[in-house]
Amino acid sequence: MLSGSAVAKIDDQGNASFSGQLSALSGQFTDASISGTLRAKNIAADSIDGLEAKVSSIAADTILNTKYLVHTDFANLASYSAQLTNVPDLTVPKSSI
Repeated sequence: MLSGSAVAKIDDQGNASFSGQLSALSGQFTDASISGTLRAKNIAADSIDGLEAKVSSIAADTILNTKYLVHTDFANLASYSAQLTNVPDLTVPKSSI
C-alpha cells in the first residue's frame, strides 16, 4: 500500500467504504446486502423470503417419491409372490452349496 492512500472513505451521503476487514460487536441495519457467501454461526429471522415455498416443494416431492416407492415395492412383492406359487420344488441341490 502506498503511504498516504485512503483506507476508509465516507461521502457526504453517509456511504462508507473500507479497505480491509470490518469488525464490530454489534450493529443495526435497516437494509443490507452481501455479494458473496454469508457465513453465520446462528441466524434468527422473522421471515426468510422463499423458504416456505421451498420447504413445501421438498415436502411434496418427498410424499410423492415415498408414495411411488411404496406402490413399486408392493407391486414387486405381488410379482415375487406369484412367481413363488409356481415353483414346484424349493430345494437347493447340494452342488450349489
